[in-house]
Amino acid sequence: MRFKVSKDLIVRYDILSDVIVSPTRLEILNKLFDSPDGLSYNELVKQMTEQAGVQRHLDVLLKDNIIENKSGKYTLSIYGHDVYDALGKVALKVKEEGLLSNL
Repeated sequence: MRFKVSKDLIVRYDILSDVIVSPTRLEILNKLFDSPDGLSYNELVKQMTEQAGVQRHLDVLLKDNIIENKSGKYTLSIYGHDVYDALGKVALKVKEEGLLSNL
């Protein structure tokens, strides 16, 4: 089956791959997912495994509209929830298929 790759699909892939390649960005998404009321910068940094460069990662996630900063609290955006769900589906598929078991 062949299909045309749409610009939307390319943009989504770029954003997903940008998050996947960064353990810090994945950790930020996990922390924000677990804190639906949001976290301040200081609260987030205290919870992070790697505290260096957190602001740089937040800036990338903000630019890509994956997170929002409202009243000094970072939260997942509506789009961020979609990205998070997509990452979960990919991770589940990788686990089910044993795609990384040979590495």
